[in-house]
Amino acid sequence: MGKIVNELIKRFGTILEFRNSLQKGIADGIITELEAINALKDYEVELENAKQLDLKVITIEELRKRKAKKERDKIMKKLLDHADKLPW
Repeated sequence: MGKIVNELIKRFGTILEFRNSLQKGIADGIITELEAINALKDYEVELENAKQLDLKVITIEELRKRKAKKERDKIMKKLLDHADKLPW
């Protein structure tokens, strides 16, 4: 699992642990069933978002490659612009 997913699990527990906490909250009268359902849906959404964010995290090596490509593209554009100005 990725860093963001692990942070979510560390904070709220796994989905099973979270569900068990909600059931205990219902049993103790702290929350209603509707609140528990909404909280579980929110947890599932947050978990999916965390998974998506973890997929978008890039390594420093990838960042360097992207920066180098951007620099190459910039140089190529300058060369092409200069070539357009030359009398052929």
